[in-house]
Amino acid sequence: MKNLSLSVKEKADGIANASIDALGATSVQYAVSYRGEAVLSGSVGKYDKGETRPLSKDDMYGIGSTSKAYAAAAVMLLADMGKLDIDKPYKSYVPDFGMADPRHVNITPRHLMNHSSGIYGSHFKGSFLFEDNNMFAIENLLKHLKNCTLKYDPGSYMEYCNDGFQLLEILVERVSGLKFN
Repeated sequence: MKNLSLSVKEKADGIANASIDALGATSVQYAVSYRGEAVLSGSVGKYDKGETRPLSKDDMYGIGSTSKAYAAAAVMLLADMGKLDIDKPYKSYVPDFGMADPRHVNITPRHLMNHSSGIYGSHFKGSFLFEDNNMFAIENLLKHLKNCTLKYDPGSYMEYCNDGFQLLEILVERVSGLKFN
């Protein structure tokens, strides 16, 4: 079994190194699971382009928009469980959500997921956590939006909006009772 594990690790490292070579990436972290259980994890490459130190298992990356898939999946799981309706107003799940624009009451989770809420893109202040698990940006998003207006009527136009996905994270927490991060 030990040789098998070494063989799998060698193959995983080889695939990760090939990804670095093919894509010009700086590093790759990976995990291998078998029947729902993590059996191996590792990393190859260096911490960043400006450093020579190797990547470690404790290094964290800002995963950017990759997290949007997790937020949408969590919302859809809650919908499948009958705990929320993606076409019901967001405000019915997060009553303290408010904006300086009366149209905000028409925003639904579907609008947030498909970037058609009308909310102006991103306020970003502190939202990229990198090595800091500080939730300041998300915790203060509702306060920030209270003074904002919408760019267009919810559902009438699609424009990329990071704040919408942070709102979905809040929704998941409120409906599930679990911390999103």
